[in-house]
Amino acid sequence: MTRFIVRRILVSLPVLFGVLFAVFALARVIPGNPCTAALGERTSPARCADFNARHGLDKSIPEQFAVYLGELAQGDLGTSTKFGRPVGQILIERLPVTVELTLLALVFAIVIGVPLGVLSAARRNSPIDVGTMVLANLGVSVPIFVLGLLLAYVFAITFKDSPIALPPSGRLTPGMIVEPLADVWGLESLSGPPRAILDFLSGIYIFNGLLTTNWTLLGDALRHLILPTSRSAPSRWRSSPGSPAPASSTCSARTSSGLPAPRASAIGGSSCGTGSATPCCPSSRSSGCSSAACCREPS
Repeated sequence: MTRFIVRRILVSLPVLFGVLFAVFALARVIPGNPCTAALGERTSPARCADFNARHGLDKSIPEQFAVYLGELAQGDLGTSTKFGRPVGQILIERLPVTVELTLLALVFAIVIGVPLGVLSAARRNSPIDVGTMVLANLGVSVPIFVLGLLLAYVFAITFKDSPIALPPSGRLTPGMIVEPLADVWGLESLSGPPRAILDFLSGIYIFNGLLTTNWTLLGDALRHLILPTSRSAPSRWRSSPGSPAPASSTCSARTSSGLPAPRASAIGGSSCGTGSATPCCPSSRSSGCSSAACCREPS
């Protein structure tokens, strides 16, 4: 496992270097002046000269690329031309939102997707299997912006003022106060990495509500996360939407639930042979199993 991880890291280094070079080259090829894009079209030539000297834009292209790699190695991602703030600081502020949504989507997919996958494998071609396949196909086929607007229209407008109404946007209801964990626990004087970790956890409202036992904050944050999370749920219920469950999944689900494994098909179907201690593989056409995934049945 260690050799595999090291090999994958070494293989990814040329790819990473290629991406960095492509980004650097595109930033120099596109028309426009970085100075006027950052400071405005009415900026003076003196300010542009100072801007170019401060960012190394008055040097040759190879020197600019070396400065670019050196700043990236130090964690300096530059300054956003839109917000006028360091890009790294903006990413740190937005990262809790991504982590919060990712964790809740993962929990949602495990709690709902895994049971539905097991039921679909154990009861192939049943209403549960067909319904799961339909929902998975809809989740994959419908564009995210269309499905997001539909969900927002249904739960925010159609069901407005009802118990199942959901907020269409935002992270919290206006007026909801979020207290930093450092202030709640009396650690205002804390600094350095521990303070950064506390501020990061404070930005994840679910963790903030749990750690401070602020159930109002926790409930409001969860309500605002339901629609974004449910958007990605159908596409996670099946790894291959629209295709039947593999034979190995069906056999494993049936044997684990105490049901007899399906008998071998005479026409080479996806069921597995019984009464054999050898794996059922695509090459064993005489066993009646044509699935790409091998499965072993108890003798």
